[in-house]
Amino acid sequence: MIAVLCLLAAVTFGPPPTIVITNASQSVNVKAGDDLTLALPSNPSTGYHWVSAGVRTESVAPIVLIPRGSSFQAAAHGRPGAGGRTLFRYHAVALGTAVITFAYQGPGASHASSRSAVVTVTVGR
Repeated sequence: MIAVLCLLAAVTFGPPPTIVITNASQSVNVKAGDDLTLALPSNPSTGYHWVSAGVRTESVAPIVLIPRGSSFQAAAHGRPGAGGRTLFRYHAVALGTAVITFAYQGPGASHASSRSAVVTVTVGR
């Protein structure tokens, strides 16, 4: 009985979904209370990195998503200088829509963003 409950808990409460962002504009649906990880392909060894340029809420609730941090995940083969992906983690706290804008910035303030991505996250029941 305990083994069945542990298995059920592992299935129900597994790791949050990781959504790989492949387009400059993408939409994602989650439920209130869910954790969400957005992954953008990157290679910080080139000096470029993804930054969250802002979250705009399009709902009655003032906050729909709470940022939970970011990190870099190297490619599985692990070769020096190889790319990977930058992971941005969020927690959905209220019903509504949030629009997250990401910019791929180069080293120093003089380098404008070469790429951008916009992710629309709709939080439902």
